[in-house]
Amino acid sequence: MIYFIKPLFSLINIPNLSFNIPRIFNKSVGKIVSMSLCSIVYFLSIAGIPYDISMSSPPFGLEMDESGRFSKPIAFMQWEINHQYILEGLFAATFVIIGAFGMILLSMASEKIQYWTRFQSYLGIFLFTFAPIVVINFFSIKWPLYISDMYLMTSANYDGNWII
Repeated sequence: MIYFIKPLFSLINIPNLSFNIPRIFNKSVGKIVSMSLCSIVYFLSIAGIPYDISMSSPPFGLEMDESGRFSKPIAFMQWEINHQYILEGLFAATFVIIGAFGMILLSMASEKIQYWTRFQSYLGIFLFTFAPIVVINFFSIKWPLYISDMYLMTSANYDGNWII
């Protein structure tokens, strides 16, 4: 095969080109800018924005009050695990990002030895423990029997049929 291609390249001369790269590409992006962009993309993906765009989800729902005359807004779609309102995704993603920020603070506190590190470590521990608790509570609003159903699905109660 190379015997057929070699004569072709002996006839073609590759031009000697020199390109100037614009100055904007010579500068490297800073740590803060790249971390901010990654955090924004992570937030939007955790919030389910691509899902909301493709499924045309409403920002929030409406529920009738006890009298049946007025509707009140609701942020969580109860008993619907595979569906969400836009605000529901944004709430959950906010607390996931807060938990991630707590981990970043703990990592930063472990590198420095100053008075500020004590505050950073306490704040990081608080955020890292507070965020998952809030996310579990959000999920308990979405699926009210989540905690009790979680303990029903143990191996001692397994009857061979876990199809939901």
